[in-house]
Amino acid sequence: MDKVQTYLDKIQQEQVALVLSVGGLLMTAYRLYKDYLTRAARACANLDPKEKRLCMLRFKIDGKRRQLTALTSLLSKCRQTKKPDECVDKLRQKIETCRQQVDYFRERYNAEREKP
Repeated sequence: MDKVQTYLDKIQQEQVALVLSVGGLLMTAYRLYKDYLTRAARACANLDPKEKRLCMLRFKIDGKRRQLTALTSLLSKCRQTKKPDECVDKLRQKIETCRQQVDYFRERYNAEREKP
């Protein structure tokens, strides 16, 4: 959670055009997710194959939820961009995609758990 808060603090403190652009906002949320998965790979490394898949799926679900939280909190930053309506639309699309990914990973996790 420290990394999420650090990125959010950085966004709030720096009011530069790149970070306020839609691409900058989306890239920040993406980086949060990728950093989280890197830690997940290390945490799940020494498990047997089935447990490793379950572990990685748990981390993917949690990582996407964190990304979803970050994206939702960035909606307020759209007002400070040159095209606030466009920014909100793009972020809402990304939020919906992220929600669908959470659901997908959850389904995969449940299916994997039920396998013998």
